[in-house]
Amino acid sequence: MAETVESSNLDNTKKLGFCDAPIPKIIYVKNSENGKYLWHFWNHSENKPEAIYHQAIRCFVSGLEIVAKEFLEKEVLKLRIQVLADKPYSIQSGIDSIFSRCFLLSLVKLSPEQVKEPLTIALRGNDTSKGNPATVFCSLYDSRDRYISYDWDASVNIYSIANACQSLLSGQPISPPGPESEPQTKPQTRAQQSEDWIKSHESFEILKQTSKELQRLRWSKQDGVKYLQQVYGKISRQFLTPEELLDFLKRLQSFPTPDNENMEETVF
Repeated sequence: MAETVESSNLDNTKKLGFCDAPIPKIIYVKNSENGKYLWHFWNHSENKPEAIYHQAIRCFVSGLEIVAKEFLEKEVLKLRIQVLADKPYSIQSGIDSIFSRCFLLSLVKLSPEQVKEPLTIALRGNDTSKGNPATVFCSLYDSRDRYISYDWDASVNIYSIANACQSLLSGQPISPPGPESEPQTKPQTRAQQSEDWIKSHESFEILKQTSKELQRLRWSKQDGVKYLQQVYGKISRQFLTPEELLDFLKRLQSFPTPDNENMEETVF
């Protein structure tokens, strides 16, 4: 019912006559200037970003699509979230970004009735002043401003979640362009799954830094697992949330380098 009223109000405010084409304006998600703004438009005439300083947008989410874009002479896949607010927008982020995962894991928790109502998409960035990789987190709120909680899962198949979300929104599945959509013909080993997860994860740089710190501290696998269990109640870095992963890195960086010359494998 809420959608009918809101949509009707939007339609009634449209004036007849000359106007801009109703093409969604793209909003790019990026942690810029140490978190001063987390998304922006792109000014093509001046070839520079136009910062958006608002932390959230209340809107109707109408659909999802996955598009292929060229970046540094490589094809990368982007998730575009089609929304309707004061005008149509398309929120774009990397398909494997933390923002995209947070959004999709939240959206899939909603009911078919809830996704027809206005939702609030809120952004939060991390502190990059100390050399931490720039990251953008996403929180989703329903029409009553209730936070949509979810279980973080960095190893989940992002295309399966995107398909589930698109089916929830429109009843039609979504398919990524190119060979990425093809199913794997051979089952992966645990090591291969771990390697693929690390490579595809936006926190790749953070993970690499934690590995370097673990080597510097000369921690064994058992040392790492024991510490993770004591502090976070988890047995692997793969199960840490983005916030916990950043916290884990900071904790490791605060420890002094040991004098012991023995170094053991630190893969966990």
